[in-house]
Amino acid sequence: MDRDGKVNQSELGISLDRQSQLEEIWGKDGFTIAYERVKQAVEETAGQILTYEGVPVEPFFHKISAGVTRAGEEPYLVSVESKQDMEAEGYETVREWKEETYGEIQMISRDEAGYVEEIQIGGQVYTGDEAMELLQLPSPAFTISHLEGGRVEAVCHGVGHGIGLSQYGAEKLAEEGYGAEAILGYYFKNVEVISLDRV
Repeated sequence: MDRDGKVNQSELGISLDRQSQLEEIWGKDGFTIAYERVKQAVEETAGQILTYEGVPVEPFFHKISAGVTRAGEEPYLVSVESKQDMEAEGYETVREWKEETYGEIQMISRDEAGYVEEIQIGGQVYTGDEAMELLQLPSPAFTISHLEGGRVEAVCHGVGHGIGLSQYGAEKLAEEGYGAEAILGYYFKNVEVISLDRV
């Protein structure tokens, strides 16, 4: 965070700060397992950062890709296949609503990975990420179909913005024996993990 010393929790954007809240999400046994995994990861990577050409990167991540990740604005954020994500629970979501809810919807463009770039909703143009929020979809990788009776259906693939590391895909690569640096090198191109004492 561009400085040494202590970082306040409020600066990290973390709203879940109590064990009881996490136990509600993961269950008591799930919390214990997740906590131990996170603790081990933190201890094993203490003092390490991910860099591109010597500069710390913003390591974008999401829960499940649409089978392929999206390219981002930075050169290390390229689109890569993550086909194992297509097996994840929650990979495909279908949402339906009345056409009058949002007005006429027309797809304008998609990126090379199939994520919506621009879409027109009710006469206004939105990015795929903005449309995801507006339409309450889990991902900007979706298709729209107009059904009988003035209904609209959105079929959505993945969970999250789709840029950078897929958490589900990374877990599957780890199960196949890939180490942390190899996984990072798969999802982020031409990056290097360095120790803070080298910065």
